[in-house]
Amino acid sequence: MTKTTEEKINAYARLVTINAISKARVESNPGPYIKAALDQAHRYRQALEQARQALAGEVVIEEVDRFIPLEYRGIREEALARNRAAQDIINEALSERRKR
Repeated sequence: MTKTTEEKINAYARLVTINAISKARVESNPGPYIKAALDQAHRYRQALEQARQALAGEVVIEEVDRFIPLEYRGIREEALARNRAAQDIINEALSERRKR
């Protein structure tokens, strides 16, 4: 079932109206919206910090190597490289935030 041009225009008009109402609400009282945005940013930052800490967990490679057969050591190296790359990305994101 396809929409007619008139139905599409009406749907668009409703969306524009809803957007205008939302914008007016924010402009009339921005405090709660700013607080919610700051709270969400804080939660994201905490998640990044936790991810960074989890990725930074140091494993004694020599001890692990005793239990990993030789054919799997390449897989471990790839996983460590991915973890280091992820940690670099997170560290960069966190350091950008601290600079502001």
